[in-house]
Amino acid sequence: MILYHGSDRIIEKPVYPGLSARRDFGPGFYTTDSMDLAKEWACRDGLDGIVNTYQWDPCGLQILDLRDPAYNILYWLTVLTQHRCFWQQDAISETGVDYLQRHCPLDLTPYDAIVGYSADDSAFSVARDFLSGSISLEIFDQIMQQAKIQIVLKSEYALQQIRFVGSEPVSAEEYYPKMVTRDRVWRKAYYRISRETLDLQHDTYLIDLLRRNGNDGDD
Repeated sequence: MILYHGSDRIIEKPVYPGLSARRDFGPGFYTTDSMDLAKEWACRDGLDGIVNTYQWDPCGLQILDLRDPAYNILYWLTVLTQHRCFWQQDAISETGVDYLQRHCPLDLTPYDAIVGYSADDSAFSVARDFLSGSISLEIFDQIMQQAKIQIVLKSEYALQQIRFVGSEPVSAEEYYPKMVTRDRVWRKAYYRISRETLDLQHDTYLIDLLRRNGNDGDD
């Protein structure tokens, strides 16, 4: 399997445990199977960067794939709320985060790698909208299915299975505008889907989940 990592430098050997705990899925080495996305990541600050290419053998690893039908979008959001801050400081959002921790708990400790949606600026704003009660669970799930995928190596053993193939420079002049454009297109799709699929009578909002299950100990 070929993985890519966008950075401001060449990384021949990623170091465990990797990056800050304040990333989407906590400490780890964040990669993608999309070279174009990695090039955008490399230039996210508007500066030229580097895309590093690796060959990775996932055989024998414990991998949590949050796209699996066994996990609905609330599990992805639960993991996100465990590691990302900047959520709205209001009663419904804070109660919603508590609800997620109680009803959709996930222990990441046994896993060597996690596959799931990348919470870039636009995707993170959609997650915030759901937690603030602005959009329904159905709209949240539908729009997130269009988000980019990231593969996070979470263990030293997972990093031992990676082999550096090479690197190449990335021009911010070319890829920073592509990142901005992709974000703009994504947001337009979000607003379109929100308008076209809005169903106040049947859709489920966070407040509905809280009213239904918020005061009990069961799912």
